[in-house]
Amino acid sequence: MFYVIQLTLTISILQYVYIDITLCIVNRIMCKYEPIPFEQSKYIMISSSFFLVPASIFYYNRHYIYGHGLFVTSLVSMNYWYNVQYNSWRRYGDLLWSKIAFCMYFTLGIQTIPIKEQPIYIMVTIALIANYYVSNSLSIHHVKQYEWVWCHMIFHLLMTVNLYGIAQHV
Repeated sequence: MFYVIQLTLTISILQYVYIDITLCIVNRIMCKYEPIPFEQSKYIMISSSFFLVPASIFYYNRHYIYGHGLFVTSLVSMNYWYNVQYNSWRRYGDLLWSKIAFCMYFTLGIQTIPIKEQPIYIMVTIALIANYYVSNSLSIHHVKQYEWVWCHMIFHLLMTVNLYGIAQHV
């Protein structure tokens, strides 16, 4: 029964990934957006390095594939936020890899986090998804303001908290 629920959640997440990437591509092609200045993106670039903390725990515990996954996630994300360009291979690479990593670690979390701790994991996951969408919405309409930057940094921080918990239980 547990594996049926896990499979259903994984399929739902994959559908979310497909829809999210499609919407991002359509939105960016159809709309004109102001470029994001480095003065704002540098903070998100730095917060992308937060993923290296749980990556180091995965490496320490000899789970190299998960450590490599987070290391690549940090590099791809930092590469994009270093010089933001909307219609570039770096953006689409960041969008794609971040969704793949999210699915991989979400599934790993479901498999490894003890049942008693899963409600906390799920609440943090809901909060980080909400922060992701709020930051995206704010970045489209209020590029010159910093609120979206802080929301995206909180998203990275919450993701790191979840990954830290997963790394402790693998």
